[in-house]
Amino acid sequence: MRARLAGTPATIGEGLLSLRGAIGTPEQLRALLRQYEAAGIDEVIFVSQAGRNRHEHICESMELFAAEVMPEFAERDPELTRQKEERLEPAVEAALERREGPRSVDPEYRIAPPPAPG
Repeated sequence: MRARLAGTPATIGEGLLSLRGAIGTPEQLRALLRQYEAAGIDEVIFVSQAGRNRHEHICESMELFAAEVMPEFAERDPELTRQKEERLEPAVEAALERREGPRSVDPEYRIAPPPAPG
């Protein structure tokens, strides 16, 4: 299936269908995340704690990501978020119009405290 989606088996090693996931140098991760961004994906989840990774290595990896990869995307995030909100606004408004109003609660309804032990 990956080959069909990617076009040829040779393209599987890189890009969105990469079998390596988000493992690599900061430049490799930036390139991969740019492709996700271009495809409209605005959130990713990294699972660094899987396998036999040591805590120190996970921390080092996260610090490297924060220093060398994240700034490029954080810089564009406010504008991309604004565009997304603008694009989704009609759908959000339509959904809110279909929503029923808040339910009312009987003003006499009370939750009694549990009886004191003893």
